Amino acid sequence: MSYQLLIGDSLDIIKNMNDNSVDLIVTDPAYESLEKHRAIGTTTRLKGEWFDVISNDKLAQVVIELARVLKPDGHCYIMCDQETHYVIREVCMAMQAQKPKPKNAFAWKKFLVWDKVNMGTGYSWRAQHEVVCFLEKGYRRLNSNSWSDVLKHKKVYNGYPTEKPVSLYKEIIENSSQPGDVIFDPFAGSGAGLEAACEAGRHAIGIEIKASQAPSIASRLEQYTASDELFVAREQMAFAL
Repeated sequence: MSYQLLIGDSLDIIKNMNDNSVDLIVTDPAYESLEKHRAIGTTTRLKGEWFDVISNDKLAQVVIELARVLKPDGHCYIMCDQETHYVIREVCMAMQAQKPKPKNAFAWKKFLVWDKVNMGTGYSWRAQHEVVCFLEKGYRRLNSNSWSDVLKHKKVYNGYPTEKPVSLYKEIIENSSQPGDVIFDPFAGSGAGLEAACEAGRHAIGIEIKASQAPSIASRLEQYTASDELFVAREQMAFAL
């Protein structure tokens, strides 16, 4: 399978993407509340300059653009914490409240729970889960209705502080897309989402703001084909027409 990695600001790049150009979105943004955890030292993994945190306002803009680039009758999954899920849900509710409802609108479906198997650090009730916002554009049935909304995958740590298990991404991808589809991860980070897409027989487009992450991502995807043809910019499409 093939993948394409773009380096730059996610919102800027997404705004230049063609409408209805990806089949499924699965992503894990560096949401605003991570800065709070980094500042107070809740987790030592966030120390240093691993990534730039995206503000809630900017994340809301990203969600609006993601609804435009996702093909009709598609799903979008955004991994986040309990604070950030309210931001995402409010954007969806605002889209649905518009009269007439825009054609590129997300419906809030629910949130899934990622059970990390082992609890994290802390001084009170110690967290063992994160949430995954499940959004839908139009209507699409899941490939199977036999899977629980609690996704149990042991957390990993291979050096990147917020890396998610490939198996977590893969479970979502296999239930909301078909082989050969294009999976989009606008916050590629460790590259686990791109690896999961390729491993599942899909193509993958990723965006990463840190150029220093590109070699690491390319290394974990070395068995797959790097491409420069999956991403089609708006001006390219206009020129082609």
